[in-house]
Amino acid sequence: MSEDLIFKKIFEGMKQAIYISDPETYKILYVNKIMRKLFPGDIIGKKCYKIFQALDQPCPFCTNDKLFGENPISPYIWDCYNKKIEKWFHNTDQAIEWEGKKVRFEMAEDITEKKKLEQKVKSNIKKLEILNEIIILGNRAKNLSELLEIILNSILELTEFSGGAIYLVDVETRTAEIKYHQGLPTDFVDKFKHIKIDDIPPHKTVLVDGQPFIIDNYEKVEPELASKYELKGLASIPLLNKGKVMGALNITLKDRYQFTEGEKRILQAIGREAGTVIAKIQLEKGLESLIDKKTKELEERERELSIITRISTVFLTIADKEMYGKVLDIILEVMESQYGTFGYIEENGDLVIPTMTREVWDQCQVPDKTFTFPKETWGDSIWPRSISQKKILYSNKPSNRTPKGHISITRNISAPIIHRDKVIGLIQVANKDTDYNENDLKIMENITNQIAPILKARLQRDLQGQKRKKAEKEIQETLEELKKKNRELERFAYVASHDLQEPLRMISSFTQLLEKRYKNRLDKDADDFITFIVDGAKRMQNLINDLLIYSRVGRGDKPLKPINTSIVLKDVLNNLRDTIEDTKAKITHEKLPMVIANETEIVQLFQNLISNALKFHGEEPPRIHVSVKEKKDEWIFSVQDNGIGIDSQYFDRIFIIFQRLHKKNEYGGTGIGLALCKKIVERLGGKIWVKSQVGKGSIFYFSIPKKKEILKK
Repeated sequence: MSEDLIFKKIFEGMKQAIYISDPETYKILYVNKIMRKLFPGDIIGKKCYKIFQALDQPCPFCTNDKLFGENPISPYIWDCYNKKIEKWFHNTDQAIEWEGKKVRFEMAEDITEKKKLEQKVKSNIKKLEILNEIIILGNRAKNLSELLEIILNSILELTEFSGGAIYLVDVETRTAEIKYHQGLPTDFVDKFKHIKIDDIPPHKTVLVDGQPFIIDNYEKVEPELASKYELKGLASIPLLNKGKVMGALNITLKDRYQFTEGEKRILQAIGREAGTVIAKIQLEKGLESLIDKKTKELEERERELSIITRISTVFLTIADKEMYGKVLDIILEVMESQYGTFGYIEENGDLVIPTMTREVWDQCQVPDKTFTFPKETWGDSIWPRSISQKKILYSNKPSNRTPKGHISITRNISAPIIHRDKVIGLIQVANKDTDYNENDLKIMENITNQIAPILKARLQRDLQGQKRKKAEKEIQETLEELKKKNRELERFAYVASHDLQEPLRMISSFTQLLEKRYKNRLDKDADDFITFIVDGAKRMQNLINDLLIYSRVGRGDKPLKPINTSIVLKDVLNNLRDTIEDTKAKITHEKLPMVIANETEIVQLFQNLISNALKFHGEEPPRIHVSVKEKKDEWIFSVQDNGIGIDSQYFDRIFIIFQRLHKKNEYGGTGIGLALCKKIVERLGGKIWVKSQVGKGSIFYFSIPKKKEILKK
């Protein structure tokens, strides 16, 4: 193997990018695997400066002269930036023998990340120098003007920026003004000295939204201004203090078009720090007046809170109409007034005054302390106008509209109480020793604003209380009436069923006697008629017996007691033994719990459900399973079968008395069984329901409460 091939094999496995070129023709003779990744394609034999640097002639920084000149240096180590692929490389160039000729060998190591880190460190150092200068000198500043001069001059001295200006924001006027500038043309400063912060996007972006606005090539955006003022770049950075925009730092470039990423970061850091220092100076300047103002506001607020606390306490602790008098006493004390009234608006619009000051009651000789002013009688005096206009009205002139016998009103205020734009009450105060003024109106406005939601809640509570009492009374009366009707119906059903038994027995007995003596002695029609009468009498007797059972549910004297449902089920299966054997049914069950119930009724419940499962079976022998699930407050029983099933449209109908889904010649029964089950379960405080699909069987569920008082219904 030749020496060149050995080197190629070594170069292919190296982590550095390697290429070999002819120093005379600049043609690329060899590139390794790493170099091919950086510059893909067929590049062997092509000019190195075209492929690697995208130039039309040899690179101005080419190392051929250093390697092959009069005083050759080999190896030659240097760093360079490749604009084509935007990477930094640490290069080692050497003159070597390759295929019998002197060539340039270059090994390049990618140091892009290292260079970025170095630039970041340099940028941070520069940023720290500027920030340190601003902090040290800024804290020495005696006033705001001196501070702004220090900030801008420090930035311009420590950077390559050509000029700048500092704006400060006036929040009330929504404007900003240049407070200090340096390195800017006078006419430029005059043109942009005062700006409206909401006017155009650049100003709003910086001075309202608090975001930097940087134009790297000003000529493309504002060619006329850029040409006139020789500007190539412009940066406007918000001066921030805890997220609040204090102003803006504007910096200009004359010698280049772009701000570096490091400069952008430095300017934003300066904006945050300078904003904090500016806020500190402004705070110190206005601190004394601010403290005085806040102290006064705090005292006023404490007074208002004290008033509202006292009023709220009365609302929450004093019941009925006495509350209005206690609240009025507090308001009169605060408003320094002699007389007053406090009332509310009813749902029909009338004004109800539950309270007036004692002198008003006595002098006006009002027999009932609650006085109602129907809306149609209000007139147009000051208090109806305050309600209709939804605003506080006052007068410092004696009233000439008071009725005969009324106390003399020298001055007065009428204040509507408004909740969600609706007047719900009225407060009037009168006869202060001095005139009512704007401060009195403000106090009264604060009182009514604070009272409004509390009064609304109180009125709603009172109204709901009245409605609730009325509803409770109506419900109680309805329940009593229902109980009375139920007792009458049960008594009627019992008596009717019992009294029907005697004539029915007579009909049944004589019809059977008639059948015994005369059957086959009359014609065929007569025999059929006799059979129909006997069958009808039997069915009527079954119906009456079932009705008697239904009417007796809940009427017995036996108290509810703990019942073992496993034993109940055993008794039921014993009662149904013949039917079970005839249908070849298989009945399974889980362990069943103790419940609070009437023993006879719980037997009826299980027996009816299992009888139905035995009766309504398909071609297969009945398969019935009884199970139970325990929940927190109740037991959920289920009786599942493989019978003919029930269409979902009949799920509610089957629990109604006398409702049948089949003809009597298809399946026997009176249609009372499931209605009886429903009555038994509901009496125990539970409910009964069914899930079923035609042809696939049914599951009947019923719940029985575990532990709670059960009332007879």
